[in-house]
Amino acid sequence: MVQWPLIGGFMLCLGGLVSPIVADADWPHWRGPNRDSIARPSGRLLAWPQGGLTRLWVANVGVGFSSMAVSQGRLFTMGNRGNQDTVYCLDATSGQYLWTFSYACELDPNLYQGGPSATPTVEGGVVYTLSKFGHLFCFNVTNGAVVWRTNLISDLGLQKPEWGFAGSPVIEGPKLLLNAGGHGLALDKTNGQVIWLSDTRRAGYSTLVPFDLDGVRAGVMLGYTNVICVALDDGHLLSQVFWRSAFDMNCPDPIIHNGRILATSVSKSARLIQPENGQFVAGFPTVDLKTHLSPGVVISNHLYAFHGDAEQSGALRCVDLQTGAVRWTTPLPVGSLIAADGKLIVLTGGGELILAQVTPSEFAPISRFRALSGRCWTMPALASDRLFLRNAYGDVAAFSLVVESPPRLQVREHGSALEITWPTNAAEFDLESSFSIAPGAVWGEARETPTIETGMFRVSVSSADSNRFFRLKKP
Repeated sequence: MVQWPLIGGFMLCLGGLVSPIVADADWPHWRGPNRDSIARPSGRLLAWPQGGLTRLWVANVGVGFSSMAVSQGRLFTMGNRGNQDTVYCLDATSGQYLWTFSYACELDPNLYQGGPSATPTVEGGVVYTLSKFGHLFCFNVTNGAVVWRTNLISDLGLQKPEWGFAGSPVIEGPKLLLNAGGHGLALDKTNGQVIWLSDTRRAGYSTLVPFDLDGVRAGVMLGYTNVICVALDDGHLLSQVFWRSAFDMNCPDPIIHNGRILATSVSKSARLIQPENGQFVAGFPTVDLKTHLSPGVVISNHLYAFHGDAEQSGALRCVDLQTGAVRWTTPLPVGSLIAADGKLIVLTGGGELILAQVTPSEFAPISRFRALSGRCWTMPALASDRLFLRNAYGDVAAFSLVVESPPRLQVREHGSALEITWPTNAAEFDLESSFSIAPGAVWGEARETPTIETGMFRVSVSSADSNRFFRLKKP
């Protein structure tokens, strides 16, 4: 809510006309530009209006949990209708469909709504997508033409995980990397040919995370029953730790922090692992954090992540990665979160959107409102000044993060009267007045008629009316 300071018995408006939140930056793949769920820093993330952010558009893309990739004004995601997957390319500004591509694929609602789980990955002029049943495509981003395609099951002989393939494609140099097979898979990103394949066993559900390990470019992922670290040049196994969760749901991405791996799952409390020898870090206690879906956000040695089973009551927690201590916890339905400009943007499993200050001392919400209905497990995407959200039934909604505030009223003495001025580029605002600013005060259009002089609206008010308050407000 905008606060109105009083000057000489008059009410003045704060701020300029608009305040952009972030620079013009893309969100081209799972977990954003740096694969850490953090938007590129720029601008000021303001408190949201009391009624919530302005929704720009909503489009339906079918059932699924695929998040949104946004690049060069295009939004890419996936959904399923009638046992048919569809890849969507939408105009990120208007929500209009630019192109779609469909193929036969089962919905596979295994204790949840079903549909695709992996997020598209955009690089240059192409976008890569993966279905639960192994349909892997490379499309031209402009027109949706298929550059190449393959199927991990029928063409490469890989076993389908119980809940389907879920790890998103990762581009590393010439390679397209996937959490597929027992220890991962690398394909030539230009034609889909296999560079290396560990084996054809079932995979886990996390996305592979590239990192540097003692001068070797490595990748870590949650396998079906283990934490796996492989060399990205040829796929050879560097280390692994047995890590089996309830229902074999190894879902959240491992977190790389200070050269170590933080692993967790829905039924196993988080642990730190030394990647070079596959051992748990000596002296580091088990962390009281069990993450079902999205991995969370690391900021200044603290992890902010959801704790608990997404089908039950959950909580958002802050964990000190230096000590393993839980700094704070607050009950919230399990969802996902990203960060921007020192703020957390939290989407709960029930569709509430929360803006909170990043602080390890307490959960510090700034603004919150109901943004979507239905189940909301999908991670938000933030590109330029727009926030994109999705629910399980495929409603993709775009919200503006440009917060408009009224222009400033200025007051000065003019003879025996007081003169109020404001810019003429705020012609859409009306001047209102009231004799009180208490809650429930009655405001009405000011009886004074403004004149225009040197680019400013001007109103002259008798000094006898100095007990009146004035504000600018859109009708």
